[in-house]
Amino acid sequence: MISLMQHAYIDTILNLMDANTVRVPMELGLHLSQGHSPSTTTEKAEMAGVPYHEVVGLLMYAALGTCPNMASATVTVSQFMQDPGKVHWEWSSAFLGT
Repeated sequence: MISLMQHAYIDTILNLMDANTVRVPMELGLHLSQGHSPSTTTEKAEMAGVPYHEVVGLLMYAALGTCPNMASATVTVSQFMQDPGKVHWEWSSAFLGT
């Protein structure tokens, strides 16, 4: 039997986001939309320094490699890669447990 684990990798992602782990990676009934994307220059400037793309990429790698239970939540946050808003970032952090 072969067993694969990525505890150190997941810990790296959590440290990047200042997050903690949770048992259920996705809150039921939560609806994210493009309406949560930044609409003002101030909101866009706030999101400019957030590593949203990097974190979603790291989550995708983990979901595809050894953590398939994260796949659905990862696909949800990846839909907003083009124009992520503060709500998208906060939720992606929350599903990891902040």
